Amino acid sequence: MKPLRVIDTGLRSARANMAFGAALMAGRRAGTTPDTLRFFRFPPSVLIGRHQSLVDEVDLRRTDGVEIARRLTGGGAVYLDERQICWELVCAPFPDATARICTAVAGGLARLGVEACFRPGNDIESAGRKICGTAGCLEGEVQLLHGTMLLDADIGRMAQILTPAADKLARHQAAGIADRVTSLRDLLGEVPSFDAVKEAVTAGIAGLGFLPCAGEPSLAEEEAALRVLDGPLGSDDFLWHGDADAD
Repeated sequence: MKPLRVIDTGLRSARANMAFGAALMAGRRAGTTPDTLRFFRFPPSVLIGRHQSLVDEVDLRRTDGVEIARRLTGGGAVYLDERQICWELVCAPFPDATARICTAVAGGLARLGVEACFRPGNDIESAGRKICGTAGCLEGEVQLLHGTMLLDADIGRMAQILTPAADKLARHQAAGIADRVTSLRDLLGEVPSFDAVKEAVTAGIAGLGFLPCAGEPSLAEEEAALRVLDGPLGSDDFLWHGDADAD
């Protein structure tokens, strides 16, 4: 069994959360950060994928009070608020990582009474709807995969802000976001606690051969995350990368 540090970095701004993930990857490459499962939360935020166009994916007229950040990872745009919880696994790469990690997390949700499964390419579904989307990246001998677990999603707000392409929805036989996405509240009839969801996800990932142990982010990781946030990743230039309407 491989030791797995489990940390919770709480509620942070969208760009600060992205910076902390990048800092964990850098620390893991340098050998100063162990294999880590991180839980984290966002204020009302939109995260777009590394290669997406902001203006194509988000209705910017409706984002007052919403933070916007670009991920280092691919995948699609998501809307989050403080009622959801995200998880992030940083470790050495292994084959079929997305499928195996998502399947493990889906299995862990059984502890909550939720029957879920992995749906290729990168979603966890229950009752035919997405309960958790994931995205990842690989840098050298370090991989990161993170997911957004929807506990009590404001799907109406999500549908107002996000503007996914019609063909993307059609691939899932969905007319709109409300047909594609669900939440643990909808599935269970109540909102599970953050602790219960964290325990379920941790138990699922432990099934991949990890031995979880509670830990804390180090001072060096916090300082590295601040440096990342002050660099290109935290800039408006990075957010608008690839968009002709940046100004």
